[in-house]
Amino acid sequence: GPFARYCLMTMMVAAGAGAAAMAASTREKAACQAASFARFRRAPCTHAFLSKLWGIFLGAGFAALFAMGRPGALRVALAWGVLSQLDVLAIVLLLPSWQSDVPSAWHALRLRRGLPIRRHRLLNG
Repeated sequence: GPFARYCLMTMMVAAGAGAAAMAASTREKAACQAASFARFRRAPCTHAFLSKLWGIFLGAGFAALFAMGRPGALRVALAWGVLSQLDVLAIVLLLPSWQSDVPSAWHALRLRRGLPIRRHRLLNG
């Protein structure tokens, strides 16, 4: 949520770990929300693969920051966050109608073309 992003931003600025990447990730998240509400009148619920990896990278980045005081892994995680939000934005823009559990933009393109997609039962529904 917004408070978590504020806390994250504060910690990263204090550590010198890519405030610009965090700002970019926040902008991309806002763009995803706006696009989804404009198109479908609903929030996106893609559960995309890149977003799941972003969570893992953030955990590793914070562990490296707190354990060793090195913000490099967190910078990589934040860059990955921008990429993951761009993927979600592409999913929202490609979907013909609102759907949840769309793993990637490639899957959204297949859905747009009327082709079936495979979802992993543990990761997407």
